[in-house]
Amino acid sequence: MVRHVLRFGVGVCLLVLLTARVQADDPPKKDAPAPAPAKDAPAPAKDAPAPAKDAPAPAKDAPAPVPAPAPAPVPATDANNSRPGDEYRQFFKKPESTEDYWRALRYEIEVGRFDLASGLLHAMLAKPPTEDELLQLQEKYGISAFLALRQVPKWSDDPAAEKQGRADAGQLIDLVREAVKKKLNDPKRIQLYVANLNGDREEHDFALKELYRSGGQVVPYFIDELQTVPPEQRLPLLDALRRLGPDTLPPLYAVLDSNIPSLQLDILEIVRKRAAVDAVPYLWRLTAEGQPEAVRQKATQILADFLDVPSSKLLPAKIALTRQAERYYQHKVLFADPKAVVVWRWDGATKKLMAGWSGAAVVSKDKAEEYYGTRFAKEALALDPSYAPAQIVLLSLALEKGAALAGGPPGKETPAVKDLLSTVNPDLITAVLERALDDRRPEVILPAVKALGDVDDVRAGRPGNHGEPALVRALNYPDRRVQMAAADALMRIPGEPGSVTAGRIVEVWRRALAAAPAGHVAPKVIVGYYSEEVGNRVADAVKKSGYEPISVRMGRDVLKRLNEAADVDLVLIDEALPDPGLPSLLAQLRADVNYGRVPVVVTVAKEREDAVRRFVERSPNVSVLPLAVAESVPDLKPFLQSRLDDAGPPLSEAELKEYAEKAVHRLAELAKGQPAGIDVRPTAETVYTALRSAGLSPEGQIDAIHIVGRLAGPKPQMELADVVLDEKRMPKVRAAATAELIRNVQEHGLNLSGIQIQSLAALYAKGGDADLKAELALLMGGMRPDARLTGQRLLNYQPPAPGGAPAPPAPVAPPKEPPPATEPPKEK
Repeated sequence: MVRHVLRFGVGVCLLVLLTARVQADDPPKKDAPAPAPAKDAPAPAKDAPAPAKDAPAPAKDAPAPVPAPAPAPVPATDANNSRPGDEYRQFFKKPESTEDYWRALRYEIEVGRFDLASGLLHAMLAKPPTEDELLQLQEKYGISAFLALRQVPKWSDDPAAEKQGRADAGQLIDLVREAVKKKLNDPKRIQLYVANLNGDREEHDFALKELYRSGGQVVPYFIDELQTVPPEQRLPLLDALRRLGPDTLPPLYAVLDSNIPSLQLDILEIVRKRAAVDAVPYLWRLTAEGQPEAVRQKATQILADFLDVPSSKLLPAKIALTRQAERYYQHKVLFADPKAVVVWRWDGATKKLMAGWSGAAVVSKDKAEEYYGTRFAKEALALDPSYAPAQIVLLSLALEKGAALAGGPPGKETPAVKDLLSTVNPDLITAVLERALDDRRPEVILPAVKALGDVDDVRAGRPGNHGEPALVRALNYPDRRVQMAAADALMRIPGEPGSVTAGRIVEVWRRALAAAPAGHVAPKVIVGYYSEEVGNRVADAVKKSGYEPISVRMGRDVLKRLNEAADVDLVLIDEALPDPGLPSLLAQLRADVNYGRVPVVVTVAKEREDAVRRFVERSPNVSVLPLAVAESVPDLKPFLQSRLDDAGPPLSEAELKEYAEKAVHRLAELAKGQPAGIDVRPTAETVYTALRSAGLSPEGQIDAIHIVGRLAGPKPQMELADVVLDEKRMPKVRAAATAELIRNVQEHGLNLSGIQIQSLAALYAKGGDADLKAELALLMGGMRPDARLTGQRLLNYQPPAPGGAPAPPAPVAPPKEPPPATEPPKEK
């Protein structure tokens, strides 16, 4: 009411001023008689301008005129955005203090002039305000008045001004919050108010009010005071703890770990009177044998009351604690701020209640889940160390959170986790792996598979709950990292794998070798569109977004390309992609063991979006995208990145190289018969391609050469000869290829062309690296020349001359020998 009256008064004043100004500016009427000058009026100065003809003479007793004050400057506004009434803002008082700016910008917001409010806000922050000024504003107007700045629909039509307004609003809110937080968490202030709880009534009530505002941060000071004051001063403190806000409960739960019976009983009574049912997980440990009897009985009774069951019907503590640990492992516990979780804990060494750790007052959601999940699982194991469910959940948590803490590629363990895995029973690791496969938790599967490979225990290859070994299940899990780790683990376990398993291992390594990068690689995206025009537009947008597009025009081509190599990170297809059609294609994509977890994005016309979204909602890892978004780089790039993040990080270039090197090395061992009986011939074309490319290291090239040398037919010898003749390769690689070529010729006969034989002979004659020439000499002799060719080579032999004497003249060479046939004639 007062505000409306004030506004009305201001409006009336402005109206009076405007009327007076208009009357002053209006010229007098022509027929109005001019007033006569006063008798005692001073004469005008000699050089003064003559008065206007119609100007009225000044009154006799009129005071000397005072210059009008200059109007206060107002924030600049766009002339195009001016509104009726803006001309009156020149009469507004110019803001000087922080509160002046705050009141002025609030007024502009109330009347809808957000552009002017934005300028005032920016000027206010430029001042800048002090902490005391911000605290005074917060106490007077409340924090909600500042938070309302985020709700302004639009600060300005100018994008730059709009962005600045949003930033200024966020900055002011942060400044106010920090000032309030600093004040409320001031240790001296809290200690003073805690001590005043034992003062007179007025001091007690005011202290309780201020402590309530400070929240959970006051509990450690209460606990310290409770341990030092005499018994008669404890009652006001305990009474205050019963009256404080809900954010004081989590630190009180942590005090139950103090193992100080008197303190535990006090906190249990507070929990009971406040009906704090969230304390249930922290009460189970206190109900077990070994606790002080008074604490045990009180905790049991409170637990029975909260759960509304007789105390005799309560679950065993180890089961309840394991279930609580499971909730954290399954990410079912919610946190108010997942990025900044306060973990309250009791420090037994100092006998103090602590918030977080030194240097980490708050932690992430992952760290909080690890702390609480591990805590409850350990409490269960403390009651029964052989309790298998608690062992499984504790090791699962250690693997999952340890991999996140280690950083780097998925599956990497911290030293502590690695040491733990080397000391536990392999049966426990197998049980953890079985469960992780059921839950589809690759972050647990991968380190468990690696751990089983490291222990080299034959029990890891035994059939599990699903009728086949857990490692074989992992070999068929649709994740490239898991498949590689499982293949490696299975080959390290004593004993030979079955034929089906061996074939699957070879296929996993073949796909890894086919993905060997020849240089810097971007994540690969299959782009499937029947319309070449649309497909080209989408592929161009994918490329400009930082990915490597692989364009196909049929559904069967999508499946074919996915089977060629383990290097595809995402599939982007049109809803109408033919052969075999979307329903069948999605079913095959999701069911395949190689790419079942590869993200799939289906693009649709805008009017079909809802229908297709309903169709694919039950298909895991499949999303729908309007076609217009797929053709727009600014919209497509963040979308693709989010899909890849959800599916797990793509294989890095370093991982692709590592997997290719490991795969070719393992395949080379199989080709040599280690172990015997595993056929590597299905990998032939992939090995040829890898050997021709520059993606393998010299050691990897030598491994590929060993594989090629064990293959039959003309092509292996031709591929090896090409390596020998390639002068860009290292001499040791060419020498290894020559040795394998000799062995292959001896085993399968000569299958080289005449041109290749001539080129090899020319290379031998040219000389060069000693090791390479020695191998070439053996190769020349191993080609089984006929008698005439042998004689020609003997004629060309020149022994070194002793003492530097000139060499004997070479005999006249006979006519050039014709190029030998592919298979030279056998000697008689």
